[in-house]
Amino acid sequence: MCMNIGELPQDVLLELAKQLNVRDLLSFLSVRFDSCVELRIPRISQVPKICRVIRELQFQRSLWLEALSRIREIELQPLPLSTPDSLDTLSLRELQTVARRADRLRRNLQSENPRPAHIRSLPARGRIFVVPGAHPAVAHGPGFATCWDIVSAQMVGRLEIPHLVVRSGALCMDIAGKALVGASISGRPDMNLAVICIDFRDRAHISVSHVISPTIPQYSRPSSFFINSCLVGFLDDPVIVSWCMDADAAVQVAPQLAKSSFRAECLPLGRSLYILPWVPGSTSDGEVEVIPHPASDRQRTDTPPTSGGSSFALQYPYKEMAHIAHDHTFLHFRPGRVIHGDLELRQGCVYEHHQPIFRLAVGSSGTYVLLLIGSQHRERFLGLVHFEETPVPHTTFRKLDVGDVSLHLCDQIALDDALGLVLLVNLEGETTVLSSFGRSTRRRSD
Repeated sequence: MCMNIGELPQDVLLELAKQLNVRDLLSFLSVRFDSCVELRIPRISQVPKICRVIRELQFQRSLWLEALSRIREIELQPLPLSTPDSLDTLSLRELQTVARRADRLRRNLQSENPRPAHIRSLPARGRIFVVPGAHPAVAHGPGFATCWDIVSAQMVGRLEIPHLVVRSGALCMDIAGKALVGASISGRPDMNLAVICIDFRDRAHISVSHVISPTIPQYSRPSSFFINSCLVGFLDDPVIVSWCMDADAAVQVAPQLAKSSFRAECLPLGRSLYILPWVPGSTSDGEVEVIPHPASDRQRTDTPPTSGGSSFALQYPYKEMAHIAHDHTFLHFRPGRVIHGDLELRQGCVYEHHQPIFRLAVGSSGTYVLLLIGSQHRERFLGLVHFEETPVPHTTFRKLDVGDVSLHLCDQIALDDALGLVLLVNLEGETTVLSSFGRSTRRRSD
């Protein structure tokens, strides 16, 4: 006996739809009357019922939540959201929009010849990074930091603090509508820790504030800066320096037990710090060290949301150490999963590029890395490395088509893989924003 879709119970059909990847799900939900006729369903009278049954699936909230979880945790693709735990707060229409945008961006970034659909300028100067999924960008240099709204091309905040050094690798997005950025103020013989808060809950009134720690002695080699929603700090052999972001609270200095903290990524999670070592030229995963959190007795033990486990990808090298190699560079990807507050790392993958890499920028998902390849004396181009864990861990390299945008004087790059944004800063301090990478026709707007 042959049963068609219209005869399946709604709950069974819902569970079957949840097993589809997002591309197949969107295709399935777009089935129309004429498509059903072309399928030559034996009883043409059943076609309206089948179309109605499929159409009703679109209003199942659990279906879209499952689809977005699959994108983020199984496919390890970024979602066009500013916070990782905001799915439950979205309306049904917002969930549908996020799923469609995420799928469209994935198809665009993974096309054979990704190219921008829009090009605009931004009068930002200095090193630059983006707040993923939210449109603010931060330009910074010695003693200053400016915040820009990419959409309006307007500066929305500026800090001028002598000896300020922004640590762009220390970015926390755990608080809805806010981004916390770690920083230090290094004026010999003393220094301070600092945190910059970018509040974008109201897009029309983005605000920037900061808090500075009490003074501490200057450290010679502060590295591996880390930050979460209640703590900022760094490693410096043989100590861990940390601060709870309270201007009246003392900075804590504790012995650190890691074997090697230099050139390592430090991930604060729960009551532990995970030290992820990186050795130039190494293709091995390396030994991950877990050491007690210096403030584990004081801080709350928030961890990323875990509906059975939350997956993400870790990237090597660390963002601030991306430009150390001149002949070739190894990029070391390693997928991780948070289970019951502990980090579980799986088999990694190494990408090696044999041309000089001048700059790189890592997307928030950890699965996309933007490369600026070449030197001032050679032709430069942009490339995108994409990591996938299945069926086996592997990487794919794609050259980006930027049309007539000159890369000869490009000095800094930034990537927001959640929104498909690429930012280029040249030696003259001019910033170019390339957006919506895909096959669309490129347009210029200023």
